[in-house]
Amino acid sequence: MKKSMIAGAILALGLAAPAVAAPVQWKAADGGNDHWYEVVWNVGQSIAWTSANAAATSSTLNGMSGYLATVTSAAEQLFLNAVNAAFTASSPFHGGTYTTAWLGATDRDSEGNWVWQNGESFTYSNWYAEGWGWPVEQPNGWIFQNYLAGWETGDKWGDRANNGGLQKYVVEYDAPPVSNVPVPASLPLAAAGFGIFGLIARRRRKAA
Repeated sequence: MKKSMIAGAILALGLAAPAVAAPVQWKAADGGNDHWYEVVWNVGQSIAWTSANAAATSSTLNGMSGYLATVTSAAEQLFLNAVNAAFTASSPFHGGTYTTAWLGATDRDSEGNWVWQNGESFTYSNWYAEGWGWPVEQPNGWIFQNYLAGWETGDKWGDRANNGGLQKYVVEYDAPPVSNVPVPASLPLAAAGFGIFGLIARRRRKAA
């Protein structure tokens, strides 16, 4: 009896913890920006946009702070489609090709004026816009629907209320400066060794 209760408690704790996909880099060599992207699934429970935003900005990778992902080009959208689809396919209880996830834009301060929270220009958009019906053409400006939901329909965007029922969000991390890249411990030792050898060689030449 006790064993089954303990096992149940462990299972419950496991399900309560967010499921995080391994960060994926959009490499510059592949036409990307060298940023990293991380899909987070709040297993079985919805998460508000403001909570997802706070969680994203408190996340770090390679010494860089995260933020809710921005999508600033069609190429970036295609890359994130692949990231989302791969995570969706590998996660239990997910159906379809994509699963709707929070992205980092809002028009809460000025209706209709969408801005990325990290300050990037909102020049690219991918709203669902196929006329009336369901889902309604986006963004529809309904009251309180001030937060960007990616993959609302296919890979198209929609606007939702803060507590819009989403369970996923995407975190983006900038590429760290070159100076932040760790230097293998052997390199300083090797450099010091080469310096010593050079000094010894110079002294031998002078003695000769």
